[in-house]
Amino acid sequence: MSDIIFRNVSKAFEGKQVLKDLSFSIKSGECFTILGPSGCGKTVILRLIAGFEIPDSGQIIIGDEVVADPEKGICKAPEERNLGVVFQDYAVWPHKTVRQNVTYPLEMHNVPKEERLPLSQKAIDMVNLHGYEDRLPNQLSGGQQQRVALARALVIDSDILLLDEPLTNLDANLREEMRFEIKEIQKKTGRTILYVTHDQEVALAISDRIAIMTPAGDFCQIADPETVYEDPVSVFSFRFLGVADILECHYRNGKTLLDNDHEFTPLPEDCRSLASSPKFIAGFRPMDVEITRDGNGIECTVERCTLLGNIVDYLLSIDGITFRAEAQTEEAVRKNTIFSPGDKCRAEFVDIHWFPDDHQYEEVFV
Repeated sequence: MSDIIFRNVSKAFEGKQVLKDLSFSIKSGECFTILGPSGCGKTVILRLIAGFEIPDSGQIIIGDEVVADPEKGICKAPEERNLGVVFQDYAVWPHKTVRQNVTYPLEMHNVPKEERLPLSQKAIDMVNLHGYEDRLPNQLSGGQQQRVALARALVIDSDILLLDEPLTNLDANLREEMRFEIKEIQKKTGRTILYVTHDQEVALAISDRIAIMTPAGDFCQIADPETVYEDPVSVFSFRFLGVADILECHYRNGKTLLDNDHEFTPLPEDCRSLASSPKFIAGFRPMDVEITRDGNGIECTVERCTLLGNIVDYLLSIDGITFRAEAQTEEAVRKNTIFSPGDKCRAEFVDIHWFPDDHQYEEVFV
């Protein structure tokens, strides 16, 4: 197995700096996901590791070998790096059958003919395509074609698997199915996986660690999925992992106030340093708001109440400042919290994350 190490790597294209002095490491055998918005440079990182791009400076190390170091004139070719790559657009040969597609890398690596059949069958079985060996790509669904691309990357006994948005073109059901397949393959093979995506659900489902990448081309947080979701270090990290409510606050006369000077939930003692700031941020998830008709909490006006299957989605306002909330449908029916627009309710906030005021990457969420 192989670690992957980035050491002060920089890369620019046509004068635009994409990565600058970026350093991080991927542990051998883990599924490491880079999660970030379009254009932040996450695919550039994958291409640098694969050898499709050359860094301007810094080192890239795979295992014990430096595979890229422009200062020393080192740049190993992609075929010398012992890794498999799967791209977003499948790139399967339309005139070749499933088996022929999967066998192709073995031919390129001059694997003896007598070894190709068992090796290709092992990869085909691993992605659950047994029985489809003789079909052409136009006889397969999108998800099956993506499995062919995955099997083709797996057929060579590589230590590393690089996945660049491989599920983007699939429908919701196929995406869910394939992400479990990828996690299962990691368990079976023990390979190091780098997964690049902007899909938060996939990242949370398959990753051992997630690196959240900002539009500036750096990582604002690297941690396991539970930590990045439950203990975000910044507003950007918090907002990028799922639906998030963001309310601007200020502190005056011992009270936490919203922008409209309506009193809000008190600022906790361990966050009291924010009180001296002109503004700070209260962030919370819609499911962390408890709704009642009569009870404790802040009085709100119901702007919208929508049944979404097993979830009820609310848009609420506090004197014109709106935020989202949600509840399980069964619970909402039991508590009689299915409202009409204009109804009044009470909202309690059970888990708030407090941040300094930071709208540095606001355009990402517009």
